[in-house]
Amino acid sequence: MNGGAHDDDYILGKAYDARLVKRLLRYLRPQITRIIIAVAVLLLVSMMDLVGPLITKVAIDRYIRPVTHVEKFDTGADHQAKYQEPLSTPTKEEAIRGLGLMVLLFIGVSVVSGVLRYWEMYITNLAGQHIIYDLRKEIFHKFQKLSIPYFDRNPVGRLMTRITSDVQALYEMFTQGVVAIVGDVVTLIGIVVIMLVLNWKLALATFLVLPAVIWATFMFKIRVRNSFREVRKRVAQLSAYLQEQVVGMKVIKLFNREKRSQEEFENIGTGLLQAHLRAIRYFAMFFPAVELLSSVALALILWVGGGMILRDAMTLGALVAFI
Repeated sequence: MNGGAHDDDYILGKAYDARLVKRLLRYLRPQITRIIIAVAVLLLVSMMDLVGPLITKVAIDRYIRPVTHVEKFDTGADHQAKYQEPLSTPTKEEAIRGLGLMVLLFIGVSVVSGVLRYWEMYITNLAGQHIIYDLRKEIFHKFQKLSIPYFDRNPVGRLMTRITSDVQALYEMFTQGVVAIVGDVVTLIGIVVIMLVLNWKLALATFLVLPAVIWATFMFKIRVRNSFREVRKRVAQLSAYLQEQVVGMKVIKLFNREKRSQEEFENIGTGLLQAHLRAIRYFAMFFPAVELLSSVALALILWVGGGMILRDAMTLGALVAFI
């Protein structure tokens, strides 16, 4: 039994197993159509999320605080940029109508984004449930083919953990990882491109915090991964011990071992508690750190962007779009 536990823990300790990933990906094939649709919808959602700041920029620069001196703006293109013609200032009535149109457009984009997000989540989770259903069937079928000595070496509670909580972790990976990462990458690329197009100088100032964010994310990933693996290991131990104790309760009472069993259960529970607390501590450190770095980035935007506005090198709408 100890040897089997050691082997399983060693497998869980691997950071990346290409063979295992390849085996998991084959469960995606029956749901490939749903996954493609979900990815396509998620790309549309990402594009909709990028439209909002642009609408805000147009509303401010055109109708709230009209831009009339476009020719003064410094594009930083070695003084060879083709400047636009000066914009005519809209009348009060035109500004109100234009602002109302921008508001309706913003609301329409938000509604469409919400509808698309609903269908993306529904299709993704639908595919994930079918994948996990097939996986659980295959695991149970595998259990039925295993030899009797295998079940002697591995506690039933631990095997139950494999088909319940471990499979649930895979479900979260399929629904929140495989599909969501595509949308996150597209959104990130879109944000970077829009920031560079709006004002590359302010964009570069904002990017100064990226090394710190990447370092914090990398350290968090390593620590929380090890912590969650420890949690899964402790959950498996707790499930195995609880199953053994419940099945053998008559023997425990016969030999008056209730106190000893209680102490052993509390020791295992304490280990699980400590593993969860370590994971909580990492989350409690990471997210405030990210918020702090976000505040630093916002301060840089206000400082650099505000200075550029005072020098007529940037519009207020562009600054708001950055924020």
